[in-house]
Amino acid sequence: MVETARKSIPKCKQMYHPLWYYIIDHTGQHTPTNSLLKDYLQDMQSEIRTKIVMETQELDEDEARFLCRIIESDNYDTVCPTDNKERIIKECFISILKYIRRNASRGMSETEYTSRTLMPLLDATVETNPDLVISYGEWCLASSAYRRNQTRDPQLRARMDYRTDIRINFSGLFGGAEVAVGEVSGGVPKCSAAKEWRDKMKVSWELRDIWFYISSKFQGVDTSAVVFWGLQDIGFELKFYALVPYKRLFHLVLINTVRKPSSKYDLHNLQSVLNALLTFKKNVEGTIAHLVKLEKSQIRRESNHIEWQCKYPIIYTPTQAKTKRVH
Repeated sequence: MVETARKSIPKCKQMYHPLWYYIIDHTGQHTPTNSLLKDYLQDMQSEIRTKIVMETQELDEDEARFLCRIIESDNYDTVCPTDNKERIIKECFISILKYIRRNASRGMSETEYTSRTLMPLLDATVETNPDLVISYGEWCLASSAYRRNQTRDPQLRARMDYRTDIRINFSGLFGGAEVAVGEVSGGVPKCSAAKEWRDKMKVSWELRDIWFYISSKFQGVDTSAVVFWGLQDIGFELKFYALVPYKRLFHLVLINTVRKPSSKYDLHNLQSVLNALLTFKKNVEGTIAHLVKLEKSQIRRESNHIEWQCKYPIIYTPTQAKTKRVH
């Protein structure tokens, strides 16, 4: 069914059509996928959910109480942190408050928006794990470069890899393997619906390439149960995704959506955002634990080397004709 649908996709729509890449969009946003698989999506989603091992993590009672004190205080300078965790929470709050005050009078570019909102939030949650290294700002994804150039003549010019806004590396595997990605879809005001969709497709491509790269390193070890995680920042919303390889298809699942504070009247949303990012970190750590376990399995199999062959179809993005610029 999917193969038949792929053949009917016009060339002009292949670039951002998930079925072209054997990606099933379970977020409900892609109408052609919903129409094609309307009789199967519910059962498919039930099976996919069993493959996703979700772990939750939240601020503890003392941290949540400290954050409430800051939010409810007329002067946050009077609320003093007692340990490093509370200090990080306060710094995050101050950064978000500055962003809200600046945004009240003007818009904000994607770069400034990332530095003022997303960086403090990720620093307060994900980067508290010393083994996770976060890079910001159009970083080249090494996993995509590996996949794209694997079958190319090395004497020819290498194909460019995808550029991702947020790259999360695990320093303890393969010299710093990529394990999660994120895209920032514009600044403030919110980006267009087309930009939001393109960035979501980028998240799915990037997570697929991370899975492909890591699978190729684990020769003879089954990696089909490994789930990779991504996030997308859209205006005042933060969306979390999981990519699940299952039955020769890649399934993109929306895990959670939270609203970030947009004014002084909804600062309480900061707690739900921090909880969601802590859960995201916990799930990335779960994937890392799975990979470390597979690495140990790989070491035990070194004497029986098996050449890895990908059983999942990996489709390249179509090349587009370059347009001439008029100066």
